[in-house]
Amino acid sequence: MAPARPRVGVSGALSLSIDQARRIAVQAQLLSGPRPASLVEVTRHLGGLQMDPTSAVDRSERIVLWSRLGSYDRREIERELFRHGSLFEYWAYIVPMDDFAIHRETMRRFPRWEGVTGDALSAQCRALGVPSVDVKRSGRSAKGCRRTDAEAAAGSR
Repeated sequence: MAPARPRVGVSGALSLSIDQARRIAVQAQLLSGPRPASLVEVTRHLGGLQMDPTSAVDRSERIVLWSRLGSYDRREIERELFRHGSLFEYWAYIVPMDDFAIHRETMRRFPRWEGVTGDALSAQCRALGVPSVDVKRSGRSAKGCRRTDAEAAAGSR
């Protein structure tokens, strides 16, 4: 028997059963149906892969790719990042290069870390009116700014 189709209510709102909502969520995450053809396709569909080197089994981006693609060549990530240029790393995510323009303004506005002391970063945080946090870079501790996504989107200074 085919599953019931979603119904549109009087107000125009879509009405879903729990099972229908669950199926939509699983399909949207590429966890059912035909496997995607490539890791670039997975990354584009999901919008990015969060990188986390802390792992009990493997790195998080590798587990996400394996769960969508099955067995894949791990070197393909580096090829797509560094040789083909179809993906890039940004703020601990692997992101499709198609989305570079979305991130460009944030990249431009965020302070560069190279050669910046903790005191300079703390001063910049004060100037921006945002709290500072300790940040580890190259084994050294420094202060850094912490802005919420809403503040960054609003362009608060």
